[in-house]
Amino acid sequence: MMLANAAHPGAAVGGGIVLGLLLSGMIIWMMLVRRFCQVGIPAPRFLMPLRASHWSGYDLLLVGVGVSFLVLLFFLIGLWLENREYHPQILHAVVAMQNTVLQLCVGGIVIKRMHMEGRSMQESFAPVADGCNGWRYVLVQTVKWYVTLLPLIVIGAFLSQVIFTHAGMEHSFQPILDSFTDAATPVWFRWWTVGIAVILAPIVEEALFRGILLPVLLQKYRMWVALFASALVFALVHGHFPSLLPLFVLGIGLGAAYMYTGNLLVPICIHAVFNGMSLFVLLLSGLPEHL
Repeated sequence: MMLANAAHPGAAVGGGIVLGLLLSGMIIWMMLVRRFCQVGIPAPRFLMPLRASHWSGYDLLLVGVGVSFLVLLFFLIGLWLENREYHPQILHAVVAMQNTVLQLCVGGIVIKRMHMEGRSMQESFAPVADGCNGWRYVLVQTVKWYVTLLPLIVIGAFLSQVIFTHAGMEHSFQPILDSFTDAATPVWFRWWTVGIAVILAPIVEEALFRGILLPVLLQKYRMWVALFASALVFALVHGHFPSLLPLFVLGIGLGAAYMYTGNLLVPICIHAVFNGMSLFVLLLSGLPEHL
């Protein structure tokens, strides 16, 4: 998201969009800090409903075991393919299939467990009063939270880059972004990357980390412990150390958005916008140039 190619005409457009969003976020933060100094930080409106969620440690264990098995299976398949010579198109097709099947299977495990307990989607992921489930509410909250979180995420990314630079370590993209910016990557694979990053991954990851993990932790620990722990697990699972700090900040924001809005669609949409904007800025910056 921070990378820009000044020689590309779209770089100025991408930089202008990011700068506008950052300035808006900073203005919001100045207003929030002033308000917090006057009346304090308000307690999350839907903390208690989330603590009363039907999800339990047993549910988390079952889902965790299933997800771990799938991740290990696909990891071993990846190692097996790494030692063999295949056409790049085949390798890209295998990667796309692995990630898509993994996301769908994880989502399927969550839905299956929910149905086994006889729970509806609203009971599981939006246990709030009427008025907080409409699309207008979700979209307004998404914009407000995304713009507010963006400056903090950018600060996290900047600090991560500074730390890695001073440590003499390479600060690289996540592997999926490396493929997205590689000129040799097929066009269809780039569009698949957009689809997985903007649609499937936000739904599955938010259902797992905010929909199940966070309420289970809230039942056992204090709010800040549960919020930070779920965000840390979210960041670590991505397996990309240079992105650990900004993803941790994002995870905290997504968890807070769920506790304050009571609807999992809000963090799902924030997550989707974050991923989509990151790819959009890369595209405008000229990476890749032939999408």
